Amino acid sequence: MTDLPQALSEPAFEDAPEPSGGGAGPWIAAAAVLTHFEPLTLKAQGETMSPLSPAMVDLLDASTPSRASPHARRLHFAMRRQTLARLGTRAAMRAQLAQNPAPDHPTQRAFQALLDGPDAVGPLLDATDPVALAAVDEALGWVDGILDGLPSAAQVAERLSRARLLMPLRRLVGEHFAGREDVLAQIATHLKLAPEGSVLMLQGPGGVGKSTVLAKFILDAVEHSPDPPTVMLLNLDDPQLVIDDPFTLLQEAGRQLRIQHPDLNPRLDQMRDYVASLQRRSRSVGVLESVSGGTVEWTAVSDIAREIVGLIPGDQPVLLVIDTFEEAQSTGPSAVNRLMQLVETLRSGNPRLSVIIAGRVDEDSAPRHTLTLGALDRTSARAVLEKVAGHGRLPDDLADQVFDVARGNPLATHLAGKILAAEGADAFRRDADLARLIGQIRTEKVQAQLYGRVLGHIRDAEVRRLAYPGLILRRITPDVLRHVLAEPCGVSVPDDAEAARLFDLFAAEVALAEPEPGTGALRYREDVRRVILADLRADQPELAARIDAAAIAYYSTQTGAVARAEEIYHLLSSGAENARIDARWETGVEPYLVRSVDELPPLAQIYLANRLRMDLRTGLRDAADQQQWEVNAEQTARALLRDDLPEEALSVLNQRTARQQGSLLYLTEAEALTMLDQPSSALETIAKGLVSAEAAGDRLLVVNLRLLEGMVYERMGRNAGSVAAPPIDRAGQAPSPAAPRPLGKTPDRQVPTRASPTEATGSPSRTPIRLMGLLFAVLVLLSAGAYFLVRPRATMRLPEAIGAPGSLSRPGILPPPAILTPNTGPITDMDTAIRRSVEPPIDALAENRIGLFAVLGALFLMGAVWVWIRKRRGTARGSEASPGVGVPVPEQDRAAIRHAAAEAYRIATLTHNDLARLRAIAGLLRLHRNAIPPPGYDPVALVAEAEGIIDRIGVTALYDAPGLMRELAAELGMRNPQLLATALRVTGAYVTLPDELRRQSGPGSAAAATSDLRAREILGDLEMPGDGAVNALSMIATSRGPDQRYATMALATDLLAAELDAKRGTLPPPEIRNRPLPWRYSTAPPQDTNWFNMTKAAF
Repeated sequence: MTDLPQALSEPAFEDAPEPSGGGAGPWIAAAAVLTHFEPLTLKAQGETMSPLSPAMVDLLDASTPSRASPHARRLHFAMRRQTLARLGTRAAMRAQLAQNPAPDHPTQRAFQALLDGPDAVGPLLDATDPVALAAVDEALGWVDGILDGLPSAAQVAERLSRARLLMPLRRLVGEHFAGREDVLAQIATHLKLAPEGSVLMLQGPGGVGKSTVLAKFILDAVEHSPDPPTVMLLNLDDPQLVIDDPFTLLQEAGRQLRIQHPDLNPRLDQMRDYVASLQRRSRSVGVLESVSGGTVEWTAVSDIAREIVGLIPGDQPVLLVIDTFEEAQSTGPSAVNRLMQLVETLRSGNPRLSVIIAGRVDEDSAPRHTLTLGALDRTSARAVLEKVAGHGRLPDDLADQVFDVARGNPLATHLAGKILAAEGADAFRRDADLARLIGQIRTEKVQAQLYGRVLGHIRDAEVRRLAYPGLILRRITPDVLRHVLAEPCGVSVPDDAEAARLFDLFAAEVALAEPEPGTGALRYREDVRRVILADLRADQPELAARIDAAAIAYYSTQTGAVARAEEIYHLLSSGAENARIDARWETGVEPYLVRSVDELPPLAQIYLANRLRMDLRTGLRDAADQQQWEVNAEQTARALLRDDLPEEALSVLNQRTARQQGSLLYLTEAEALTMLDQPSSALETIAKGLVSAEAAGDRLLVVNLRLLEGMVYERMGRNAGSVAAPPIDRAGQAPSPAAPRPLGKTPDRQVPTRASPTEATGSPSRTPIRLMGLLFAVLVLLSAGAYFLVRPRATMRLPEAIGAPGSLSRPGILPPPAILTPNTGPITDMDTAIRRSVEPPIDALAENRIGLFAVLGALFLMGAVWVWIRKRRGTARGSEASPGVGVPVPEQDRAAIRHAAAEAYRIATLTHNDLARLRAIAGLLRLHRNAIPPPGYDPVALVAEAEGIIDRIGVTALYDAPGLMRELAAELGMRNPQLLATALRVTGAYVTLPDELRRQSGPGSAAAATSDLRAREILGDLEMPGDGAVNALSMIATSRGPDQRYATMALATDLLAAELDAKRGTLPPPEIRNRPLPWRYSTAPPQDTNWFNMTKAAF
C-alpha cells in the first residue's frame, strides 16, 4: 500500500502540464537542461529570442540570476522539474542539450553523466571531492523520479556527507605530504597495543605538523584499513565549538556519527534535541544557580555522552581525536576540566574507544602516553620541498641550504618551497646572506620572513599591494577588499566586478590563505599571521590605524554576529574605550573572538578575557586593577562552581584578599562555602557582604545574599537537626558573627558548635539514641550475669556503676549517659564505653562451652546494637557531608530563615529587578510549602504577584535563570501550564528523585508523592519508576484525558519541589510535604475544557 503522506508529496509527472511560459516554452525547455544560460544567446529550434519579444518577460520570470557570469540566469527549480518531466526521456533531453553549448560546470557534467547511464555515473560516485558529489546530488534532484536507472538520493547524500566530513583533512594533508612514517607507525602501534580506553598525547611546537600528521593518520585508517574505525574529530580551533561547553562538543560528535552510521540517525536526533535543552540550562552562570540547582548536573552530561558512544555498532575501533588542545588551556582550568571530564565519560561509555589529543602541552599536564613530534629529517624535508617547488630533484647544496634555514620545520619548509616555485632554483643562492641571517632567528621568525617573501612574489601588482597590509584583517571578502583595504593601500577598486576579480586572484595567489567554512571568505593562517602582525603594527602604525578605522566603519553598517565580532576586534585593536565596545557588543560574537585574545594590546586582552569569561594569564592578572581582577575572578570561580568544583573556586577567590565595596565576590565565596558544607564560614562571608553591599547601595546584592543566607540556615537546620543560629535582635536583624575566620585551602567541614549536655540543646530525634544507650547498658549486665551463673570462676572486669540520666532540660530529651568503668572515670564517648565494657580474658571463657555460647550470643547482640546505635547517631546528629532525610527545621533556625527571606523580599521590591523579585517570591512560597511561613506574607497574594510579573515579562525572560524557572514551575506549574512546559524543555525534562522517594516504590507510590488530593485519587495504585529519574515532560505529554493530565502535572510539580528541596539539604518530613496547598494548584477542575485545552497547547 502506498504511504499517503509520501503520495501527496510527490508530483504526478505523467500529468505535468505544459510549462506556463507562453511563447517562451521552447526556450524554457532548452534552458531546463543547462545549469545556467544567457537569455540573449540561448537558442531554441535554432533561433535566439529577440530582447523585445513578449516571451522574454516570461523567460526572465521563470529564471533567477546566476553567479556564473554577469548576465547569466538559471531556471527556477520547480520550473526545471516540470519541464524535464514533460520531456520525459533521455533522448528528448539530449536533443535539447544539442541546441546550445554546455556550460563548463560540475553540475552540468554530472547531469550529462546521468543521461549517459550507470557507467558514467560510477566514477563520480567514487569521487572523494565533495564538489563533484554535490554536483551529482544537484543534478539528481533535477531528474529523480523522471528517469530510471539512477543512483538513490540517499546513497548520494551519504557519500556527499562523508566526503564533506573528510574534506578538511584532505585539504590539510594536501598533495605535498612526505615523511613521518615513523610517527604514523608509532601512533598505530600505540592504538593497537595500548590498553583499551588509553589516551595518547601528540605534542610539539606550533607549525611542526601535528594536525597534518593526525589528518594523514585518520585518512589512512578510514580509507585503507581493512577494519576502519569510527572517528570523531573535535578541532578546538573551530569557532562553532565552545570549548567549555560540552554540549557543543557532543553535538559535533553526534553529527559525525550520523554521517558514519546513518542507521543511528533516529536515536541521535532524539538525543540532539535533549542535548539542546540541557545546553541552555548549562550556560547559566547566574547567582545562586549553583546552589539552587539551576545548572545542569554533570550526571546529565555523562549519561548522554555515554549513550552516544554506546550506540556505535560493530566491533571496529572507535577513535576520538581532539586537535589544538592549547585552545582549551588558554581558555582556563574550567574549560580544561570540562573537556577532560567529557573525555573520561566517553571512554567509560565504550571500551573500544581510544583517544588522541594534540596540542602544545606542557609535560606536567600531559597524559602518561606522550609522543613528541619533532622537526622533519633531511630526507623528509627535501621530499616536501621538491613537491612544493615543482622543479623536480633539487641540487643537494640547495636542499641543504633550505634545510639549514627552515630547520626541518614543516611550515617553514613549505614556505621555502613556495619561494622556489615563484623565483626559481636560484632564489636562495641570490640571497645566501639573508638565508644565513634567518637561520639564526627563532623558528617562528623564519616562518614570518619566508611568508613575507611569498607575499612579495605575488604576480598581480595590485593583489601584492593588498596582501601584506591585509594581515591587519582577519577576513578577506570582495567587499572588504573594496571598502576597507583599497583606499589605505592606494589601490583603485571602482566596482564590485573589480573587487570580485581581485578576490579570485587573491585566493589563488596568497599562500596559506584558507577558505572560511560556509562563508566564502578567506582567512590567513593564524599562527603565521600573529607573528607578522606584531611586526606590521610596529613598523607601520599609521597604516594599521587607517585599516582598523576603515574596518570599523565598514562592519558597523553590517548585521550578524560575524560582522559585529570583526567590528569589536578592530575596536579593541585600535584601543577604543570600553564603554564604546560595550555599546556594540552582541550575544553570539564570543566564538569569533575567543582565539584572537593574544593578538591584542594588554588592556584589550584583559577586557576581552573578562567578556569571554576566560582566565587571565599570570602576567595579565597581575597587571589588572582590582575591578578587572574581581570581574575575572568572579567569572572564573562561578564557572568552577558550575562544574561542582567549589574548592578550586575558593582558590581563585583567595588570590587576593582585598574586596571592592559591593563586591560580588562575597556572594560567590559564600556560595562556594555553602557547597563545601561550611555553613559557619558562609554566614560570616554573607555578613561581611551585607555590610559591603549596603554601604555601596547595591540592593540586588543584598537580596541575593539574604536568599543565600536563608538557604544556609535551612541546610544547617535540616542536616544537623539543631543549629545554634545567631539570635535575632529586637529590630529583627541578625547580628554579624564575631571575628571572621580567614579562609584557607582546607575546607572546614565541622558542624557548627552545639550546646553542651547540661544545656537545652537536645532534639527530639535524639531520644531513641539515649534509650538505646540504656538498653545497651542493660544488655551488658544481663550478659555478664548469665556468664557468672554458668561459670562463676570466669573473671571479667564489669562496670561498677552506670550513671543515671541527669536532669531533663526538656520533657522527653535525655542527655548522653555517663558510663563509668573501674579506674577510668566518666566516658562520654559511646564507642569507647562499649569497647572498655567487653574486655574479658577470652581464655577464661573456653573453660565452659555453655558459658562461652551464652556470652558470645550476648556479645553478638551487643555488637548489633552498637552498629545500629552508630548508624542512628550519624543520622540523628547529621553530617554536613551526608545530610539526613525528613528532619524538621528547629524553631531557632526557622526564625533566621524567615528573617532572611523577608529581608530579601523587602529589598527586592525596591530594586525594580523582576528576576530578583521573582526569586524572593519563590523563596517565600517555598517556606510556606515547607511549613516555615513568614508572618505577614500571604501565599495567595505572593502567587498573584509572581503571576503578574511573569505575564508582563514573559516566560522567555527566565531563560537566563534556569534554576529560578524550575523553582517557579514547582510552585506555579499547575496554575501556569506554559511555564511548566517551558521549564521542562529548557532546564531538562528529567526530574531526579531524592533517595526518600526512590525508596517509596510499589503500588500507590506515585499518589504518595503528591499533595494534591484530586491527583491522589486519579493516580491510584500507579508506581514511581525505579531508575531514580522521571521524564516529567513525556509523562505529562502522553497522559490521556483531562484527569490523567491533571494528575501528572500535579505529580510533576511536586517532584520538582522535592528535587529542589533535596538539592538544598533534605526533604521535609512526609507530614509537611503531603499537606494540601490550594494556592499551588489549579482552581479549575480537571474536566474543565478550557484548562485541558490550555495544557494541550503547552505540552
